[in-house]
This record gives sequence, C-alpha cells and structure tokens, in this order.
Amino acid sequence: MDLATQLVTIVGVLVGALSTYVASYLVERGKDRRGLALRWDERKLDTYVSYVAHVRDVIYAAVLLFESREGLRTIDKTIDQLTLGLIDAERSRALLFEQLVLLGGAEVVDAGHELNRAVLAIDWRARELTDEDLPGWRALHVRAFQLINEFHNAARSDLGVRGELAADHSGLTLNLPSARQDS
Repeated sequence: MDLATQLVTIVGVLVGALSTYVASYLVERGKDRRGLALRWDERKLDTYVSYVAHVRDVIYAAVLLFESREGLRTIDKTIDQLTLGLIDAERSRALLFEQLVLLGGAEVVDAGHELNRAVLAIDWRARELTDEDLPGWRALHVRAFQLINEFHNAARSDLGVRGELAADHSGLTLNLPSARQDS
C-alpha cells in the first residue's frame, strides 16, 4: 500500500471517530435538555395544581366565614377563628403565586393575576370589606370559577397539553341546599 492510501484510510478512521463522538455528544445533550425540560414541566404542573388547590382553599374558607356571618351555617368556630383561617389560606395562596410567577409562562401568570383578583373579591366580601347581597356573592363565585377554567387552559397550553377543557363549567351555580337557593 502506498502512503496516500494509508493517509486516506487514517483520515477516514479519524473522521468516523470524530463524527461518532459528535453524534454521541449531540444525542446526550439532547437527552439532558429533554430531561431538564421534563423536570421543569413536572415542577410547573405541581405548582399549577397546588395553586388552584390553594385558590379553592381560600374560597372554601371565605364561604365558611360568609355563611357563618349570614346565619346560613352553624360552625363550631368563632367569627374571629374563621377570619384567621381565611387570612391563613390567603397567605398560603399568595406565597404559592410567587412560585407560579417564577415558573409559569406569561399566559399562566396573567390568568393567575385575574384569578387572584376574583378570589380577593370573595375574600373581601366574606370579611365584610365590601358589600354584596347573596346574588352578588354568587356572581363573585361564578366569575372565580370561570377564571379557574381560564387558568386551567393557560396552564394546559404552557405544559403542551393539546386542546382546551371539554366543557364550560363556569355556568354552574353554587351548590346550595334546595331550601335556601331562592332565599
């Protein structure tokens, strides 16, 4: 074999080794990026689910306080205890919203801000910082649940989940005992 043939063979082996190394490096880097993206998506999902759960905790605490004040429900807690429970729930929701702002996409954060405003309106009414009659109270809840649905859709989009919620649940009324629905 002459020198030129040997050089071509050596260059071919070197190019093959280099291309194998580059291909392996790119595949591993892609796997690392996909793994990191998956971990961030898992953190986002956990944050989104926790945030909505905390929103619902605030709404539930507000309902207990409102119904107790209005004489619609008898609860083994004082108004002060119920108010403190609502304040604690709101504080937890606000702290979790900060995590959502750090992890969420722009649409999710915007939807969260809108939902926060609706939940605060419920909180303020329950603590008698604003005045709403029972139909107004119900309207606050309908709006909050519409915004929860909008938040869900924004979160689904941010996580790459195809489609939107199959049904619009925002038209549902509050679940009240039948004897009190019209009062």
